[in-house]
This record gives sequence, C-alpha cells and structure tokens, in this order.
Amino acid sequence: MFERFTEQAKQVVVLAHVEARLLGHDHIAIEHLLLGLATESDGLAARILEDLHVTPAGIRDEVVARVGAKDSASPASLPFDEGATRVVEHALREADGFGQHSVGSEHLLLGIARETEGVGARVLAQFGLDESKIRAEVGRILAGPGTRLEAFIAQIEVEPEAGVPAQAPAAAAPRTDYPDVELLSESDLDLLIDRLTAAKERVSKRQRWARHRRMHVSAERDRRRRHGRDRNV
Repeated sequence: MFERFTEQAKQVVVLAHVEARLLGHDHIAIEHLLLGLATESDGLAARILEDLHVTPAGIRDEVVARVGAKDSASPASLPFDEGATRVVEHALREADGFGQHSVGSEHLLLGIARETEGVGARVLAQFGLDESKIRAEVGRILAGPGTRLEAFIAQIEVEPEAGVPAQAPAAAAPRTDYPDVELLSESDLDLLIDRLTAAKERVSKRQRWARHRRMHVSAERDRRRRHGRDRNV
C-alpha cells in the first residue's frame, strides 16, 4: 500500500503510529495521520499548514478535544481503520491526478480533506481550511520547482521492456526540464539523489547485460568458425 510513498510520506505513517500510541489509541485513524503530517517538518504538507497559519500544537489540541486521550497502553502494532485506509486511497488518486508517480505528504493532506466526515477534515475546518483551499495551495506550490523535479524523475524512472536494453535515439534532444536545485528543499534533493542513484544502477545493469551479450555472440561466432574448420579437415 505504501510502495509509491516518498520518504516523507512514509515518515508521516510512522509519526501517525507514534501519535496514536501517545494518545493511548488502539488503531491509526485520520486524525493521527493529520498529526503526523503536521509534525513531519520536511514534508510539503507541514509547509502548507504553516503557510496557512496552522500549528502542530493547535491541531493536537483540537484532536484531543474531539477524540480524547487514554491512559491505557497501546499495542505494539496498530492497524489502520477504514477512514485512514480511505485517505491513503484518496492520496494515491490525488498523485495520479497531478500526474505524479510518487505519493507525497501533500497528497495525504488532500486525502484527509476529502474525507469530510472524518475528524481530520473537521479539525482542518476549525482552522478555516477545506479541500478547495488546500488544493489551491498545493497547486500553487507544485507549480514551482517541485513540478520540474517530478517531471525529471518521471523521465529517468522509465523502465525498458523486460530483457531489452534501452537505447537512446540517435539524435536525442537535450533535456531542458532540469529542476532548479537551488530552490529545492533538502528532502527533495535527497529524493532526487536517490532517483539518480537508482537510474545509474539501471544503466550499469544494462551495460553489463550488453557486455555479456557481446561476449556470448563472440564466443558463439568463434565456436562456429572452429566447427567449420574441423569439418573441412
């Protein structure tokens, strides 16, 4: 379920687990995901909430006021409830809607806002935030260098057909959509480095495959030549 999540989005899930345990709850609900989004400082969602003057402390106070806290110890592993599961499903669709493969914290935030009957959306509404306002803010930020980063990553993550080494066109045009790295956050830079490292490994694998193929063809050619000479003798 989390294969497409960025490192920041995965950290949100970890923090949601922590928040649920701190409140003595036995499951992860939408409100815990919202708390995770607010406290994951590297994520885009936390920056959006900050820009909209919503603080982690304010969210926590609202959540506690609505669902309460228990003194009982939580189990070591907490399941997602139905609402939290729907938020993840919404987030996947939001990423697709923006033409992005990776699911970031901003998509989770939109997923929470879409669950209008959930505690998370009601907490956001307490601060004057609804889906349309959050969507406008996400769109505004993604129109910046983050969009070019996603587009660039999408290009370098294209996988060749299984068993066929990728070949560049004879007159490939140079890319003009490199992200402006000076405007990227540290977490986005880490993401870009991870993707470039993975792309480098894929290229290395294709090069090793090509070398192996050439050696195999050469050996087969030599074998046939020796076989032909033996027959002539």
